Amino acid sequence: MRDRTAPSPSPTHATAAGRPDAAPVPLRRRLWRDLWPVRLRGARWAGRLLRVGVLLPLAFLAIAPFLLIGQEVTAPGWIRERVEASAADALGGGRLRFSAITVRVPGDLHPEVRLLGVTLADRSGQVLARVPEVTAQVSPRGLLFEHRLLVQEVALGGAELTLRRDEEGRVDLAFGAGGGPQVPVGRAEGLASLPDQFERLFERPALEALRRVRVGGLVVNYEDARAGRAWTLDGGELTLDLSGGMTRLRGEVSLLSGRSYVSRARLDYESPRGSRAARIGATITDVAAADVASQSPALTWLRVVDAPISMAVRVELDEGGALGPTNVALKMARGELRPNAATRVPFDVARAYLSYDPAAQAVEFDRVEVRSDWGSVLGEGQAWLREIEAGLPRALLGQFRLSEIVAAPPGLYAEPVRLPQAEAQFRLRLDPFTVDVAEASLGLPGGEEGRVALGGRVEASPDGWHVALDAGLAQVTRDGVLALWPERLRPGLRDWLDANLTAGRLRDVAAALRIAPGVAPEVALTAGFEGLAVRPLPTEPPITGGAGAMQWQDGTFAVTLDRGRVAAPEGGMVEMGGTSFVIHPGDSARAPATVHLDAEGPVTAALSLLDQPPWRFLSGAELPVDLAEGRAEVGGTVDLFLGPMQPDELRYDIAAVLSDVRTEVLVPGKVLTAESLAVAVTPDGIDIGGDMRLGSVPLRGGWRQGFSPEEQGRSRVTAQVGITPKALEELGVLLPSGSVAGEGTGELVVDLARGEAARYSLRSDLRGLGLSVSELGWSKGRDAGGALRVAGRLGSPATVERLSLSAPGLSAEGSVRLTPEGGFDRLRLSSLTVGDWLEVPLTLSARAGHDTPAVEVTGGRLDLSRATFGKGAEGGEGGPITANLDRVQVTESVALTGFAGEFGTENGLEGVFSGQVNGGPTVTGRVAPQGDRVAARIRGADAGAVMTAANLFTRAEGGALDLLLLPEGDESYTGELWITGLRVVEAPVLASLLNAASGIGLLQQLSGQGIVFDEVAADFRIDPTLVIVERASAQGAGLGLSASGAFDTEAWWMDLEGVLSPFYLVNGIGSILTRPGEGLLGANFTLKGSPDAPTLGVNPLSLLAPGGLRELFRRRP
Repeated sequence: MRDRTAPSPSPTHATAAGRPDAAPVPLRRRLWRDLWPVRLRGARWAGRLLRVGVLLPLAFLAIAPFLLIGQEVTAPGWIRERVEASAADALGGGRLRFSAITVRVPGDLHPEVRLLGVTLADRSGQVLARVPEVTAQVSPRGLLFEHRLLVQEVALGGAELTLRRDEEGRVDLAFGAGGGPQVPVGRAEGLASLPDQFERLFERPALEALRRVRVGGLVVNYEDARAGRAWTLDGGELTLDLSGGMTRLRGEVSLLSGRSYVSRARLDYESPRGSRAARIGATITDVAAADVASQSPALTWLRVVDAPISMAVRVELDEGGALGPTNVALKMARGELRPNAATRVPFDVARAYLSYDPAAQAVEFDRVEVRSDWGSVLGEGQAWLREIEAGLPRALLGQFRLSEIVAAPPGLYAEPVRLPQAEAQFRLRLDPFTVDVAEASLGLPGGEEGRVALGGRVEASPDGWHVALDAGLAQVTRDGVLALWPERLRPGLRDWLDANLTAGRLRDVAAALRIAPGVAPEVALTAGFEGLAVRPLPTEPPITGGAGAMQWQDGTFAVTLDRGRVAAPEGGMVEMGGTSFVIHPGDSARAPATVHLDAEGPVTAALSLLDQPPWRFLSGAELPVDLAEGRAEVGGTVDLFLGPMQPDELRYDIAAVLSDVRTEVLVPGKVLTAESLAVAVTPDGIDIGGDMRLGSVPLRGGWRQGFSPEEQGRSRVTAQVGITPKALEELGVLLPSGSVAGEGTGELVVDLARGEAARYSLRSDLRGLGLSVSELGWSKGRDAGGALRVAGRLGSPATVERLSLSAPGLSAEGSVRLTPEGGFDRLRLSSLTVGDWLEVPLTLSARAGHDTPAVEVTGGRLDLSRATFGKGAEGGEGGPITANLDRVQVTESVALTGFAGEFGTENGLEGVFSGQVNGGPTVTGRVAPQGDRVAARIRGADAGAVMTAANLFTRAEGGALDLLLLPEGDESYTGELWITGLRVVEAPVLASLLNAASGIGLLQQLSGQGIVFDEVAADFRIDPTLVIVERASAQGAGLGLSASGAFDTEAWWMDLEGVLSPFYLVNGIGSILTRPGEGLLGANFTLKGSPDAPTLGVNPLSLLAPGGLRELFRRRP
């Protein structure tokens, strides 16, 4: 029986050995030979697997008579054996094993043969593939009409294959699970070349009817040596369509990645039959970005992204099979840019549309979009792959243009910041991740002109980000700066600038940012500025028109003004050039700050700035800000905190220089001027000092206002004062003209109190001052010292509540009262002491219409024996003197008590007076000027009582007294005395004289009714220590006396001589030959020694000598 499976011999068939007489080749062997005339290494074993599908129709032919339409019939064992044997022959010694074989003829009469548990091995027994199920659909037309087995479709179920890509990018294909010793059944130069390898299989005549190959339940193990990774793709569905002259491959697969999301991939391949040109498309859904990055040089940069990515890839192969441009559209869901675990940048979504030109190694990004919690950006650009190793780049050179940039980092900006555009040129290295920005420019928000130029490096190290960026900007407005300033970067400083920096433009901006793990970010910035309007202190007016420079370094922000001005609340503009404002690192809400002042302007403007809250320097002292005219140069420091402060947290040390100062306010009622004054302001108080003038009074000192609670409303002026007549007049110390000369110094203190007139005190040692009181004959030389104390109140009018003067020869204590107009009204001295001769209370009162005051003495004592009265100014008007003294000492033993007088001083002391002699009888008198001194005439109605009170007699009575004293020289007086009707009752010296002269009757008369002298006369001279009696006489009916001699008042010694003439009524006839008081007969006598107990001497013989001869017994003067 002929094998039904073999056709009739044909001469056209070659023998197995190529010889004509060789045994004919069985049909099944000829079929395999025709199907696979060429064995390519890249498709040989893959083709063998397909041959298994072609063998199935042989089984169908064997069992066809037994088939039933629509039923699947299991072939008998002998059929399986025949198929396996035929497969062994067809596989060139290889083996085909299967667990079962079935045949089914569906309703369309296209037979289907199915093998289960298929194992394909080579001749050495190495398993090449295991396929759970292989199904083939055969063309009935080929069987019935052409007697050919034409397979139309092949389906593989549950196939598992392994793809291995080596470091050069070549791909090996093996069937079976990965990780084992699979034998490659094909190799391609790349993944894109695999379909081309398969297409060559279907160019064989035996497969001319094959239209579709389907693979279901496909498992692909992909091992990538270049990436150092392995993946498993499961649940794959693959369809190969060969109809229409095209080769089309469609496939879907799931990626088992162990992640929380499912990854899917779809492949589309289309190529004209017989051409290597092809279009390849792939759609990937939710695949890890790092998995994609390793498969294409154009996507290598995705290796630093941790996010699921969905993408569509379109690539073309040219006629030579070379890879053409690759177009990619990708979208990444929420993920992170994460070069390593320590460097993460999250994003919400990212999209990119790019094309890759492998020939140019360039990637064109038509659109890039990134959105995250930090904002969003659109961009486009190019990247060039560099440093290619193992087919993948290690670096990219990029050039990008960004637009629609929205920056909204959480917590950094209240509103998103929108930037118009940016450009960047950079190099990206992937290991380690480093971005070197060669050049970048960034547009400014809000329509700002200009662009920010950037450069630097960003590197991801295992411990975190390292950032070194430098930026430059030609100019930017205040709003542009704040728009770019993150709110979390020094928020206190930013808020302060937002509130207090109201205008300005920065220029020549240079900035640097340094970030390193474990340390605080470092930001540095320098810039010039112009048109600045800033308010350094919240309660002060802003600085406007500011120009200068600012700097931010090590957390310290500093602004220095080259020029700028402040419109003070009062007084005009203050120039602020040189002022700087420094904000130090510190608490974000209350950063410490320092203002370094350098200002110049009107004094009123400067003071009005110092009187703003919280200073209130002048208001606290109830002083107006316009208290002075002039210019001020202000410097110093103010330490404060941004934000709310306690009063004691404000620290300041301000120094100023005031020039050309004039004020009528600081010292009420007075004009204070100065060429230059120094001002110091600290939390303790404000001090103003220097050389100044109060009116014409030169001062060197200052004014101080303390800030302690007890000093509120009180201030003090202390100064060294130049004392001149004009200065005393300025201070309200009005003294008689000419009484002060020269120039001295004193210490002036003026206490200013809120709501009160200013109090002052003046102290001086009087050196350099000449003082004189001409009426008292007193003066002090300029070289002599002393003490002057003046105290009172300044105002209108000023007062002198205390005047104390102490100088050699004079002391005074009292007060001065001025008129409401400020003129002199009254000087009241509670005590005036001049030398040792005057000690009285004294009042000088102004007289309306007169230049000289009236003088009133209301007590005290005067010693005329030592008095040095002078006269008033020559030709001047003397003021009246009303004197009521307790005691006027005339001589050592004679004084007038209860002295009262009225005097004028126009040309010296002149007037009348009265007093009681030693508290006894009253005398009256008159004084008148004579030369530079005073002459006096004293009269008494009871001369006896006056002499008794003056201790000249023990007892005397009656008589009229007339005493004339005329000054002679500088210190002497000449005097004349007249007494009439004097009765001497008791006179010890006279009694002794009479007793010695044997005047028994006269002695008895003296001790009885007394001796009466009708006339007493004397001419005498008074020197400072000596009284010289030139001629004295006493004449009465019973006795006549004459005397001459001297009294030494300092030694208290007397030396007198004279003549006693008894019975003078008769004896006095001889007086025409002698002297008054001497008779024809008389006894010479002498009195020597102490006036209290003189020694009496009488010459009785002189009684025998006539009056003319008695001169022989008289001493020569």
